[in-house]
Amino acid sequence: MKRLLAIFIISLFFIVNCSKEDSQPQRGQFPGRGGQDMLKQLEEDLYLTQDQVDSIKVVMDENFKMMQGLREKFGDDRGAMRDTMRVLRQQMDDKIMKYLDENQKKDYQRLQEERRARFRDRRPPQD
Repeated sequence: MKRLLAIFIISLFFIVNCSKEDSQPQRGQFPGRGGQDMLKQLEEDLYLTQDQVDSIKVVMDENFKMMQGLREKFGDDRGAMRDTMRVLRQQMDDKIMKYLDENQKKDYQRLQEERRARFRDRRPPQD
């Protein structure tokens, strides 16, 4: 009986740990279902119309698919991946800007600068 209980507890522990690992986003993935959280944040911060949201969603979906392909292609070669992703990110920003009015463009640029500053602050100092 004790042996059966021990096997049950170990099995339960294994199942719980496996399900936790599956629910965590993979390295490099955006939590929030492929950028939907990012789009929602832009919608709130920039007061986007529904037409703008729909257009920007298409741009972001295309970009995230390309980035996922690059992650698979480059694997652990982070230097090459970083340079290529930087170009893709700039292309996405340029496409998004086409759907914004002048005030939204200014706010979007400010938000992007804040994002870059947070990223720079997060990086470890280089010797």
